[in-house]
Amino acid sequence: MAVLDLEDEQFDEYFGTLYEQMASHERADLTPVLDIPNEVYNEEFIVYKQNIYLSEDLDAIQEQLQRPAVEVLGEDTIQELVDAQGQGLVAKARSLIGGGTDQTDDEFDPDISFTDLTIEESSGIDTMYSEPDGYKTIEGEDPINREPDARIETLPMGFTRAQFRRHVGHTLVCQIRDCFVSMGVEPPAQYRVLGHGKFKYSAKYRDFDFYPDYWDHDARISGYVSPV
Repeated sequence: MAVLDLEDEQFDEYFGTLYEQMASHERADLTPVLDIPNEVYNEEFIVYKQNIYLSEDLDAIQEQLQRPAVEVLGEDTIQELVDAQGQGLVAKARSLIGGGTDQTDDEFDPDISFTDLTIEESSGIDTMYSEPDGYKTIEGEDPINREPDARIETLPMGFTRAQFRRHVGHTLVCQIRDCFVSMGVEPPAQYRVLGHGKFKYSAKYRDFDFYPDYWDHDARISGYVSPV
């Protein structure tokens, strides 16, 4: 929600450098931003990564989430969230969990507002590339000395800025899908999407026949949809 709620200028402040770097591979109107060797920039395989840090204490949020869902939200609210999909899920989550206009304070007053999350900082950009002896990473500067709350991982693509913003949201949804798949659990319907999430999982999907090609947005997997 913290990323979804950003104004365009705020989004560009946090992720504009990532956009320009990844899109420069395929767009003649953009030039590379990062100071990396040409031989790395021209590698056939390259992944850019950027960490996201939230202002809120996620330990407190996790404690809240560990409470029984019925206790926190109520049975009717849970059913509405289960029934919602796609953009409807986002809107419903904002209205039901984030204190939207669909409910009064008397009906729902959680200890923590899950949709009022804000971004404290984003890191510099890591560049991961392939060499004969394995994957190497050129690390960007990171102002925060803790584990990130989220990490964007993207291949070079010639998106427009508007397309890139949608791509970031889609990538983060794919990462939620990856978490379910890694536990051997079929994701809920709203997370059954195709595309890259985390590289380590995309590599598994590609290299092991055990997994369907969740990473491939052109794959035909029953119940899964490609990004628009």
